Amino acid sequence: MDASIIQCTNNIITDKDNYGIYVAGGNANTILSGNMINTTADNAILLHGASNSVVANNTISGYSDYGIYVKESSASVPSSNVSIKGNIATGGTFGIGVRNASGTTISGNNITSTSIGSIYVANTCSGTVVKDNTFDKDLGVYDTSATLSNNTNTSISDDISNSLAGWKQDSTGWWYQRADGSYPANCWEKISGVWYAFNARGYMREGWFKDGATWYYLKPGSGAMATGWVKDGGTWYYMNSSGAMQTGWIKDGGVWYYLKNSGAMATGWIKDGGTWYYMNSSGAMQTGWIKDGGVWYYLKNSGAMATGWVNDGGTWYYMNSSGVMQTGWIKDGGTWYYLYSSGAMASNTWIGSYYLNASGAWVS
Repeated sequence: MDASIIQCTNNIITDKDNYGIYVAGGNANTILSGNMINTTADNAILLHGASNSVVANNTISGYSDYGIYVKESSASVPSSNVSIKGNIATGGTFGIGVRNASGTTISGNNITSTSIGSIYVANTCSGTVVKDNTFDKDLGVYDTSATLSNNTNTSISDDISNSLAGWKQDSTGWWYQRADGSYPANCWEKISGVWYAFNARGYMREGWFKDGATWYYLKPGSGAMATGWVKDGGTWYYMNSSGAMQTGWIKDGGVWYYLKNSGAMATGWIKDGGTWYYMNSSGAMQTGWIKDGGVWYYLKNSGAMATGWVNDGGTWYYMNSSGVMQTGWIKDGGTWYYLYSSGAMASNTWIGSYYLNASGAWVS
């Protein structure tokens, strides 16, 4: 239902999957009275963003959560000035619950056989009045401005707040209810040692989330903020201990990796600051000799690709300007040298009719 004036009276409603009566969209002047509602799976009566409305003289049972629940709309429009009176509610978690609903009056209701508490008033319900109600379980009233009078049970139990806290799910997604009935929205919250992010409507975020200039990854399904390595769509990313996606060089477990500007882990050749590096298929930076495309390269201890002369284990090799190991005759600085098929420089030996001295230079 979504209109400015709604009347729903004297109906018999049974065997509904989600709600007996659901009024959404910030409606004013709603009247729900004289209805008999039985066997609803979630809430018997649910009002979103209602104002100047009346829920009276309904008989409700069989619901699993709230008999009557008045709260803010999906667009975060609060409810206000709702009168909940003369209703009979049996079973469920609570008989009546209100959240983000200022000026609510809850009076003359009879509530029995609930599993946690009879009436729940969140800490965002200023000016709420709870009076002349009959019920057998404790209250959960968390707005200190609420007025309580002439109820059969005036006990406010901490056990209710402990039961209220936890993850909740509806058709839109998951959200988290704190012990006081409030919920995180448009913020981060640490729950049981794990960080989660919530959107403006209070629903848990999943997947990639950009907060300010920083990207985070929230595990699909659980919403938990990821740290360390994350694989998404076949690509690896790395998130630091604060969950921030990293770029550039990182060292993990004694091994260097390079993450592109997108955060994607690099493999193969990369050029950074004018220097070439090679990362294997696992992304690990390589050092020493590597063979790529049928040719040999030498990577220094820093990982930088070598050019020119390289001494490895007492043997000299020569890498051209592209880093490729050379063989055969080469001329460097006006001097000829000979490199065997292994790339090793010849010295103190004859190559055909040419003599190479101890420095490998051809002596004419």
